Amino acid sequence: MLNDELLAQIETYLAANFIEPAPKPPKLPKRSERLDVVAVQHACLSVERFAAKRKVVPKAKLAEHLKQLKETFPQYLLNFIAERGRNEVDVYKRARLSRQIFSKLRTQKGYMPRKRTIIAIAFAMELTLDETQDLLERGGYSLSPSIKEDVIISFFFEN
Repeated sequence: MLNDELLAQIETYLAANFIEPAPKPPKLPKRSERLDVVAVQHACLSVERFAAKRKVVPKAKLAEHLKQLKETFPQYLLNFIAERGRNEVDVYKRARLSRQIFSKLRTQKGYMPRKRTIIAIAFAMELTLDETQDLLERGGYSLSPSIKEDVIISFFFEN
């Protein structure tokens, strides 16, 4: 499947870029060692009192803040494809995606594709690693150095 040279390159890249995940946290203490329920309730009450004293954000300010949002991910992606002079049909075919996914991007207001779909689109458009990271971030995702699959994907964008 993979030739020995490519496999060696991937292993070298992983050794340089993969960050081992943190160890699992220790188990919770036994019930007898846990915090007193009364103390926890008292702390929660204190937080509620603090929150009640804080000013509530006026709806007008919130609405103004929401107006500053950038374009939605589907809008950005479709504009990005057009700016690159690419044809949507060619992109989804090269990414091996269904026509329905691009239809959802055009018609469903809140549609958010999965991370793998965005990566497939990035490969189909021959984006750089930085462009791919930007595209993923706009979709609410990222390539993590703590996930081996993501590090391998990064390798192929860099090479």
